[in-house]
This record gives sequence, structure tokens and C-alpha cells, in this order.
Amino acid sequence: MYGGLILGAGTIVALLIIVFSAPLVRLLFERGAFSPDDTRLVARVQNLFALQIPFYLLSMVGVRLLTAMRGTKVVMWVSFCTFVVNVVANLLCMRLWGLPGIALSTSLVYGLSMVLVLWAVFRRLNAIDRRASSSMEAL
Repeated sequence: MYGGLILGAGTIVALLIIVFSAPLVRLLFERGAFSPDDTRLVARVQNLFALQIPFYLLSMVGVRLLTAMRGTKVVMWVSFCTFVVNVVANLLCMRLWGLPGIALSTSLVYGLSMVLVLWAVFRRLNAIDRRASSSMEAL
């Protein structure tokens, strides 16, 4: 329930940033130093970075839950794996799409991180549930 609420709120925030990105960048930076082309580029990068917001929020809740369930090794391995994927994906996406590719790559890696963290959380919860069920059957 709360996961859906966090995902929904994060999605709304990301959509608001995407919708108002260009006007916001224009208002704040296009005062002589920024050209309209610069504004478009920065807004595009900001849009692609904004895609990570719901993934980031939900994965941080999952990381805290894993830590509370003594899953710090899982958090370490997820962090290591996503670090490696992020480096490789940044290099590939940068070659394909330039600077916006790095932003897209980072957002996709946060999506992967969320999936891995939630998978680990649900595995641990299922294991706890199985242990509790077997304990109840033993009584």
C-alpha cells in the first residue's frame, strides 16, 4: 500500500518536473549566458534525470527495510552490481546520445536498483513467512 503511494507521489513529482523543466530552466538561466539551445539541452537532461525519482524513492524505502531485516550484505551486492551497470551503461548511452544518454542511463540503473532491492525484500519476507508457518505447524 505505502509502496504504491510512494511510487505514485514520485511519479507525479517527476511528471511535474518534466512538464515545467524547459520554462523553469529558461526563467532561471536564460539571461544572456544561456542560449535557447542550451536551455533545450539542460531541460532534456533534467527530464531524463527526473525519470529516476519514483525508482529512487521506492528503492530507498526497500534499502532501509532490508537493513532493518539484517540484509546489509544484499544492499552491498546490489550497490556493487548497479555501480558496474551504471559505469557500462553511462559509457554506452553517452556514445549513443551524448550528455542526455548519461541521464537516461542513470535513471534506468535506479530502476534496476529498485527491482533488485524489492526482489530481495520480498524474498526475505517470504522466508520469514515460511518460518512462521512452520513454527505454527509444529505447535
